[in-house]
Amino acid sequence: MKEYIYKFFYILDARKSKLALFLLAILLTSCLEAVGIGLIGPFIALASNPDLIQKTARLSWIYEALNFSSTNQFVIVAAVAILNETEQLVTEAIRSLSGQKTMIIIAH
Repeated sequence: MKEYIYKFFYILDARKSKLALFLLAILLTSCLEAVGIGLIGPFIALASNPDLIQKTARLSWIYEALNFSSTNQFVIVAAVAILNETEQLVTEAIRSLSGQKTMIIIAH
């Protein structure tokens, strides 16, 4: 696979290779967005039924390891963690474009 990618970039000249990198960035962003959308369902399930914390081994382990006092506190921390991770990924992606002519479109 790596060999095909090298051949692809060899065929392209400098301007076209920037286009390929731009398309790769779009693909990466799309994957991250899909992961974020995929987290909505489990989070809503957790927020609507906090008993899942005790029923799910990993959530129960995190709950006990971090010594939470209530399930509501755990749900709030989970929400903040998801939002914080998303913000960090977006910030890193924007910083990586530093020094380049860039157009950022944010759709909401």
